[in-house]
Parts: sequence; C-alpha cells; structure tokens
Amino acid sequence: MNKSHRPYIIYYGNLFLLLSTLLSGSVYSNTAVPTIKLAPFEIDYDISRSGITIVHMKRQLLKINDNEYRFESRSRPSKAVSWILKDRISEHSHWKYHQQQPRPLHYHYQRRDSRKKKHIELDFDWQKGIVSDNKRAPFWSSRIPPQTLDKLLYQLQLMLDLQSGKAELSYTIADSGKIRHYDFVRTGTETIQLPLGRYETVKLHRNSGERSSTIWFAPELNYLPVRIEHQAKDGSIMQANATRVKGLPFHINNESQP
Repeated sequence: MNKSHRPYIIYYGNLFLLLSTLLSGSVYSNTAVPTIKLAPFEIDYDISRSGITIVHMKRQLLKINDNEYRFESRSRPSKAVSWILKDRISEHSHWKYHQQQPRPLHYHYQRRDSRKKKHIELDFDWQKGIVSDNKRAPFWSSRIPPQTLDKLLYQLQLMLDLQSGKAELSYTIADSGKIRHYDFVRTGTETIQLPLGRYETVKLHRNSGERSSTIWFAPELNYLPVRIEHQAKDGSIMQANATRVKGLPFHINNESQP
C-alpha cells in the first residue's frame, strides 16, 4: 500500500471511534421527572475529509419488545476510496430501560479490513455490578457504577438528557480494558445547512487532550446529532453530516412520574 494512502485509513479509524462515542448515564433526584423515551429511527451519515466523502454510515434504533432495544451502526467506505480503504465496521448495543434510563445488557464491536481485525464483546452483569469482555486476551472485567453505559448507547442517553434539559452532561463509559469518562460543555447554538435541510442546532464540545470534538444536535429532530466534527492531533479535520433521517421527530410523553 502506498504510504500516502495511510492517513485515510488512520483518520477514518479515529473518526469512527469518535462517532462510536459521540453520537445519551445520568442521575436524577427523587423529585418528579419527565418520561422521555426513544422511538425507532434510522439515520445515514457521510463522513468526509478535505471535501471528499470517504465513509458512509447507517445507524438504527430497533425495538425488540416492550422494554428491550437494539441500537446498531454499520459503516463502509465510499466508492471514491474503496480501492484503498477496506474497513467495514459493525457495532450494536442491546439494552433496556431501568429507572427511566437506558441500561446496556450486551455490546458488540467488530472491525474488519485487509490489515487487521478487532472484536469486542461486553457483557453487563447488573446484579454483580460487573462488565466483562470474554473476547479479550487475557479476559477482562471491571466493577461499574449503576449509571455506566457502553460506547454506543451513551449517544442515545445524550439525546435524552438534552431533551429533558439536563445541565451536566457527563458519562461513565465501559470500554474493553478500561472505564472512561466523557464530559461535554455547551458552546451555544448555530443554524447549519445539511443535505436534510436547514436546522437550528445546539452545539456541544468535548476536549480529550490533543484531540477535540464538536457535535451539533437538532432539537427539531429530538436532539439527534446531525453533524460531528473531529480535530486530530495534527490539526486535520474530519466531519460527519446527516444525509437521511427516518422516524424522527417522534412524540414525547412529558407526563411526570413519581
């Protein structure tokens, strides 16, 4: 492979990991709070660098039964770079509501390309308060607090928290080999133009050392993230823009619960 092509692969991998951790964990008091639940939806993103679309991504929220859901993500290289970029990534979170909050049951991540493969399977045992990865060598497990989420599910919790007006947007995330913490700050509002149309958005920012990320959420689409921008260590920028949405907005039940 030509060395000049490697940045596309490296940056794509970094951005996908970002999207896997940035696209809603939280503690409420004993006072009445709104009942806000998510309905099934689909969203497509185009991920670009230097004006060239390099990856197409599809995300879906599926309802399995009355209280169990599956949030999944699949990505593939665009035709423009498919001759050098072979990565195909699938990710899903099987979860249910617990005390009005999403709680992960099982998390799956698989990346396949011509150079290497990566496979993560996290199982959450809430009776013991432990998360484990039996695909990792050596076997890994860790104790977790009650509000711990996985790298995909917390994106839905973030949507719910924005809908409910939650001020503090901090999350504990179980990743294979470690427990991470993500903190977001609000940086204002902005009207942006997308393939979907023109949307007023709320902007959040996360700084993680040498990298930083900004996310635009559309209140009109139940605070769905419609644009994600990632700045890498070298200052280069990659951006994901929503190109299609199905199932949003949906009705929110704002009846208070004891």
